Amino acid sequence: MKKTKFIHGLLVLGLVLGCLAGVMTAVRAIPSTPVAAATAEDNTSARTITLHKYTESATPSTDKLTGTTADASKVPSDSKPLQGIKFAVTKVEKVSGKTLSAADSSTYTVDTSFTAMAVTSDADGKAVANVGIGKAADGYYLVVEKASKLVATAAAPFIIHLPQTTKNASTGDMTLLYDVNVYPKNKVDDDAVALNPEKFVQDAQAAGAADGEAPEVSATSTMQGGMIVWDLVVTRPADIQTTDDSGKTTYASKLILSDPLITKNLTYGGYSYIYMLAPDGTKTKLETTDYDDSEAPAGKLKVDGDYSVAVFALTAAGIKKFAAQPEGTKLVIPVATTITADTTGKIVNTFDTYYKGTATTQVIHEHSGTSKPLTDGATDEMKPTKPTSADTSAPVVYTGNVDIQKTDEDGNHVANATFTLYKTEADAKAGSNPVKDGNGKVMTAISGSDGVAQFVGLYVDPTTQQQDYYAVESDAPVGYDLNGGVFKVTAKRDTSVDATVKDHDNAFPNLPLTGKNGQLLLYGMAGLLIIIGGAGVVLAKRRHAA
Repeated sequence: MKKTKFIHGLLVLGLVLGCLAGVMTAVRAIPSTPVAAATAEDNTSARTITLHKYTESATPSTDKLTGTTADASKVPSDSKPLQGIKFAVTKVEKVSGKTLSAADSSTYTVDTSFTAMAVTSDADGKAVANVGIGKAADGYYLVVEKASKLVATAAAPFIIHLPQTTKNASTGDMTLLYDVNVYPKNKVDDDAVALNPEKFVQDAQAAGAADGEAPEVSATSTMQGGMIVWDLVVTRPADIQTTDDSGKTTYASKLILSDPLITKNLTYGGYSYIYMLAPDGTKTKLETTDYDDSEAPAGKLKVDGDYSVAVFALTAAGIKKFAAQPEGTKLVIPVATTITADTTGKIVNTFDTYYKGTATTQVIHEHSGTSKPLTDGATDEMKPTKPTSADTSAPVVYTGNVDIQKTDEDGNHVANATFTLYKTEADAKAGSNPVKDGNGKVMTAISGSDGVAQFVGLYVDPTTQQQDYYAVESDAPVGYDLNGGVFKVTAKRDTSVDATVKDHDNAFPNLPLTGKNGQLLLYGMAGLLIIIGGAGVVLAKRRHAA
């Protein structure tokens, strides 16, 4: 009897242990993270990948992204939306036994049942790939950013799964995301989304200079009062137009060139025409309806401090014409000025651009004296950046000075001596072909109380910044003989004395016989003697008649 009870007890114990073992096995089969009912996948929601394209930030965010629209608040303030960036979206399947990687095509195969998609970012930088509806659209998607002239380097490809499971930070509940938001960023290619302004000066001594058709150079020279033509040049930017997925084309909304001319040295003379120059040399003139030159009237420029500012803006029609040109096309505005040189012998000229393309929502401000866009955020085209010594690539007009010291035999300064310059010694000896200014007037210099006669604004070799001339004293002051010598002088960008000319005192005491004033005195005395003589003859005749 006891034995029967013992066996019965063992059976009961075995049954209990068996039940416990079944319960423990069931517990181990339950996922380690409980899934809320909200993760139950539906078969009616649209599956989408929303790409938000931004420029790269100088201070990238380290916040963890969630794939939701809330991630927009984590985009750095200096990141700007990028329009016109294209993406290819392809459905892929994971290769068993391999870790899925967008960088390794051996880890996935392409799902040929899905038609690959191409999407383009809009003005807000957003591109939406609607890959399908319901569970049939679930799976892995490879997203590849297409190469673009707008960015330095395309973002790395990535693979994303739809739907995504996300955890609510407050409740801890798990939910499914059928619209996954991704924020790829790029370093923008500054050259592609900007105008890259360049300024050249036309060679004032070359053929065609008078018509504004001379070759472009980095430095030139001319005589005082001469005409100089500056070429304002910008390059067609890659984002001057973009076409979205619906076929709608958007154009740049602002393209302005602002030219500050230093008032004391440059007098604005207007422009002849504005044209586009294609890489193959084809020149296309713009119509007057293609640009606004109301802020560039000849003789009536607005003043900003020491500068007068000429502003040219392409209209919507002009921007479309520029956009229709091939890559690499230049927009050229030749601006004419006359120069008023000073003793520094150097006139530097630059200009600024203000451009708002389709890639970003910001106005890009550039200065022709620098190689990269400015970061000052300036948008007022009436206040462009002024030329500085830092603008080493800016075009220059060079001129030279000649200083002649006039003294007497004792080294004392002599005023009122007049000098004339010649290009050759032969001309100086013959007194022919004197040097003339840009207006065709013979250039002369008269010595002041310090005895210095100074020529300013002389042509010099743009490379050496100097030029030889020959000086002759063309008129001596009262009481001095005219020096008949020819003096070789060199025009340079300085005020040092180039030649000293001595005059001898007139040998006839108290009666100057030479010099402009002395000659006038002699003529006056001769006239007086003639009058006195004539009067004497008349009186003598009257007496004889009486």
